Amino acid sequence: MKTRIQELRKARQMTQADLAEALAVTRQTIISLEKGKYNASLFLAYDIAHFFGLSIEEVFIFENGETDDKKILIKVNPGMSDQTYEKVTTYRRNAFTVLFVVLGILTIISNSLVKHYFIGIDLTFLATLSNFFFAIALGFKLSILYDLSHPERLHKHKVIESDERTQFIRQRADALSLNFLLLLAITAALYGYSNSDQGWFFLIIPLILLLALRASLRWLLNQLL
Repeated sequence: MKTRIQELRKARQMTQADLAEALAVTRQTIISLEKGKYNASLFLAYDIAHFFGLSIEEVFIFENGETDDKKILIKVNPGMSDQTYEKVTTYRRNAFTVLFVVLGILTIISNSLVKHYFIGIDLTFLATLSNFFFAIALGFKLSILYDLSHPERLHKHKVIESDERTQFIRQRADALSLNFLLLLAITAALYGYSNSDQGWFFLIIPLILLLALRASLRWLLNQLL
């Protein structure tokens, strides 16, 4: 979303720091707003418009246009077309497919190196891990083919992903999951490596728990908020 914040700020001969202080936000927020990298919340938009003595529509310029569809972390907005969302989703999943294929190949290489230099070490875990990575890559690829053949399903996903309430819930769930994962990782590092000869077990469990926890928190917050 484009804004007139920079224009209005300069007309008052204010620096970004001055405006940030007046609005009780950080200077980085002002920079992101002026560059169009961040969409202000309704409350912040009202504060900014009120500060300049204008309406929200006079400060913020809503554009229902297309965006770069080759970004993994792009935010899906309500105005995004189904065609653009299809391209964004396909690009994301192709990127993750390549990532997990590379991880699988690196795991196989690591397996071979360990076999060559460290004879007698149990490598069952590495072999299983490489298969796990390849299975995920295959899953991403199959999901692309399935969604492309079911445009109504893709449209439904776009509506859910672009919903602001859903995005807020997912952000809260992800933040709580990461905090919990940090505690699990610390616990695993302290307990697993010092009390077990299968330290790898205590590395994979936090990851599995994280994925299950994130899904559970998203569902729970969706019910409560």
